[in-house]
Amino acid sequence: RNIDMSLVLNAASRYADIISLEQLNEYKQNIIGCGAIGSQVVLMLSKMGATSMILWDFDSVDATNIGVQGFPFDHIGIPKVNSLLRTIDYFGAVSTNHKAINDKFSSAKYDEEERLQIAFMCLDSMKYRNTISKSLARNPKTKLIVDARMSAEVLHVFSYTPDKQASYEKTLFSQDEMYQERCTAKSTLYTASLAASLMISSYKYWLVNESQPTNYYDHITWD
Repeated sequence: RNIDMSLVLNAASRYADIISLEQLNEYKQNIIGCGAIGSQVVLMLSKMGATSMILWDFDSVDATNIGVQGFPFDHIGIPKVNSLLRTIDYFGAVSTNHKAINDKFSSAKYDEEERLQIAFMCLDSMKYRNTISKSLARNPKTKLIVDARMSAEVLHVFSYTPDKQASYEKTLFSQDEMYQERCTAKSTLYTASLAASLMISSYKYWLVNESQPTNYYDHITWD
């Protein structure tokens, strides 16, 4: 559905001098992985006035997702990307130009897009993070990559341009080296929401060509 643009401008008026709708939508945003962090990124960008997101996820909503991800109970069994499109259409979508891809990330499909792109990597797997980041960095359409990693109460966010891929790869490690949380202590909504907020903040600072503050950004942990 389409919403009157005057309402959109009014909704965005509280941060119009921080980032304009034109700046926010200069690039197409890819959210790769729509779980705990990715679903929050989608909801926040939608509220801010994003008009053309591409949502990537092969999974469907189940009951264990409800407490830590951006899905309602009545969407259980629905593909996560479709659930999010329904939700943002309800409370925040500027237009229906968003795209839901109920599949794993595909470099071929990514390359079909004509516009320059931003990639938010919100993945569980270090293996896929390594593979996908390399694919993104090689593609000349990619302008910025933002990666977030979290466990229940620890998060890391990395934001970089493709020419810094080699430095980024030094932060990667094998899946076996990942800290294994107990099944009942794997994820929290507040950590996921904070990670998503920092990802979007990083995107904003890059868009307006300002330095990212480091006092709250580099490594935030709770002991």
